[in-house]
Amino acid sequence: MPAALDSETTGSLQSAARREGGRVHLLTERGDIKEAAEILAVAERIRYLTPRLHAEMESELRWPDDEPADSGIDIRSLGFDQGELLILEILRRPEVMAELAEWDAGDALVADNRARVSASTALAVVSVHGNTLTDYARGGSAVEAVWISAQLHGLTVQPIAPVFLYAHGRDDLLQVAPGFAESLEDLRSSLRQLAGTRPDEQQVLLLRLFDAPRTTMRSRRDRRRIHLRFNR
Repeated sequence: MPAALDSETTGSLQSAARREGGRVHLLTERGDIKEAAEILAVAERIRYLTPRLHAEMESELRWPDDEPADSGIDIRSLGFDQGELLILEILRRPEVMAELAEWDAGDALVADNRARVSASTALAVVSVHGNTLTDYARGGSAVEAVWISAQLHGLTVQPIAPVFLYAHGRDDLLQVAPGFAESLEDLRSSLRQLAGTRPDEQQVLLLRLFDAPRTTMRSRRDRRRIHLRFNR
């Protein structure tokens, strides 16, 4: 059973979001975390089974010798063993996803996601008032502040952005995944209700908080770009 967040950590995370003009709702009860895990797993299955979303997801992964090497996610940094990497190879294939979509299958694709989220210490749902570009920028600052605060308290952080997160209505969802718009609308509503998100707020990002050993491999991203981003 993951250790619960203490009151000091909880207060620090909430204060960090407020300082940047955002708000963080922490899901800490096991039942709430498992409910969120189910919502996120179903949304992730839709990502796999929607051709455009699947292609976008795969384009972010970098395999050994891939170029450009200074962007995207190096698969070796994910900590997968050889068997998991073989599965990942299969998941890259669009024809496999097309078959699963035709069979209305694919729950096994997200079994690991569901288990990982369910084992979290907490889920932090960061939200901000409004949905303009300025509001989202403020929300991004709140996410960064919460992330840093969590790490200062010894927690590992994994960002989660379900495919429905930035939709402002059904029309947006139809553009995201035409065959799953109704399901995404229900998932979006369920997550907002679970996190107590107000009608005038927009969820910016979810952060999975948990205990984990330090990574064994650093990202290959171009450090010059990171330096410029944080020192402009």
